[in-house]
Amino acid sequence: MFSPSWVVVSYFLICGGVCAAAAGYAAVGAREPGAGYAAFFVGAALGGFLSGRASPHKSYLEPALAATLVVGSLMAFIYATPMGRLGVAMARSEVNVDVWRHAAIAGGLGFGGGFFGAILGEATQPRAPGLLPLRWYLLAIFIAAGALFAATTAAVILLANDAARAALGQMWTGGVDPSKPLVTEDRVVLLAAAAAATASILGGVITQLGAPKRMLLPAAAGTFTVMTGALLGVAAAAHRMKQMAGTAFAFGALAGAVAMVGAFVVYLLARARGRLA
Repeated sequence: MFSPSWVVVSYFLICGGVCAAAAGYAAVGAREPGAGYAAFFVGAALGGFLSGRASPHKSYLEPALAATLVVGSLMAFIYATPMGRLGVAMARSEVNVDVWRHAAIAGGLGFGGGFFGAILGEATQPRAPGLLPLRWYLLAIFIAAGALFAATTAAVILLANDAARAALGQMWTGGVDPSKPLVTEDRVVLLAAAAAATASILGGVITQLGAPKRMLLPAAAGTFTVMTGALLGVAAAAHRMKQMAGTAFAFGALAGAVAMVGAFVVYLLARARGRLA
């Protein structure tokens, strides 16, 4: 039976799978023209595999549809911003890049990857319930990573829109001034905080939405792992690991607490409706 809620769960698992695949391709230094397509197909297949293994019913269409929606939602968000529409038009007219054609290809690859992964996941779905919390901790990591990917992508698109708008404004009033930042630090901090908060709450909500029973600790632990790891990665890139390590763990703990609250709310709602014991 088709489940709209499992499309939502699969959506974030697909996003998490794409993050993992992109990181793998970046680690091996893949630079081929088709590397982006390959990474998306592999990521969709990985997310579909996890979705198929975790689904409470036969789930083949949901992961495939979710992978297509990842591409569709990205294009819709870009097109929702004035500078996004302008960028799409400029890419088509000035550099002869058909953005919609590439989006259609990626959507098709995502559909195929999600469907293929779901078949493998359903075929290898574990039946023993003993390791259920551990399995959902792993799933929560991918869901939280997917939520962070989606929230960060939205924040980056908004920042790019702000920067392009500021650059055009400066050009109309006498040229771009290098001394004036195109995006203020306050705006960056605000959007980064919004992305982190959104990813944290979604990590808990989506994990519990898909879980067959109460999974508050796995939801919190998965979000803690992803958010701490993300901040530690930023610290390592900035060569400030010693200074930021404590902050990273504190930030991750706060994110995990937010995720637990989100998961608890979903659990209470599901229990009130008689869906969970």
